[in-house]
Amino acid sequence: MLVINSVGFGIIGDLHQIPLETEQEMIDVNVKALHYFTKAYGLEMAKRRDGGIINIASTASFISMPNFNVYAATKAFVLSFTEAVSKELQKDHVHVMALCPGPAYTEFFDIEKMNELKKKARNIPLMMQPERVVREAIYAFEKKKRICIPGVRNKLLKWIYGLIPRETILTILYRYMRVNNG
Repeated sequence: MLVINSVGFGIIGDLHQIPLETEQEMIDVNVKALHYFTKAYGLEMAKRRDGGIINIASTASFISMPNFNVYAATKAFVLSFTEAVSKELQKDHVHVMALCPGPAYTEFFDIEKMNELKKKARNIPLMMQPERVVREAIYAFEKKKRICIPGVRNKLLKWIYGLIPRETILTILYRYMRVNNG
């Protein structure tokens, strides 16, 4: 049995722009639902001593993101939780992996508020085809990787995050992620 926890959503905007109820809904979907299904299926798989779970995190899980703050924070939870559960279920022959894709050509960017960001993302070579993300994820899962970051550019960005001062990254992302939500 393989479970893929891929439900989730993100909203662009700063603390003043996004209603509290919307942020709470994002936490419910991105964190609570993923936690529930990982635990429920993980325990069942542990009893059977067989199975796997792929939890969809994001490259956003590696860095704080102004104007995308709740989304990045929920994906950081997904990454941290998945790594820990992966180690815990390893003894039960259950493989758990966090998939951390960057921007991909999916419905994620079809939300109205994402249009401006979608245009910006198309101007940089980070967007990946979903089929490539899936191929790399399956390959990493079969190799029993705990984390999969598809694409050389995404791996490079994660590495660069560790080299550049956090304040510099926050400033760059704040400027890049700012969209007109008026």
